[in-house]
Amino acid sequence: GPRITFDNFDVAVEAHAPGYNGDMYGKSVTVGFSHRLRDIVKFSSAEALVDQIKKDIEAMNQLLPL
Repeated sequence: GPRITFDNFDVAVEAHAPGYNGDMYGKSVTVGFSHRLRDIVKFSSAEALVDQIKKDIEAMNQLLPL
């Protein structure tokens, strides 16, 4: 979805790859969706967004444990 916290309304997909430490920039990847973690939200700051992303990762780990 859009990155409305930063007033960027272009549609984008951001994915977390737990356990992967390489560089994916410029590479093609296939992403599948299994769960929706939250709605699109405009956060008050980049720090608030980072805090939410940490919570999203915790929720993902509960849904899809490694």
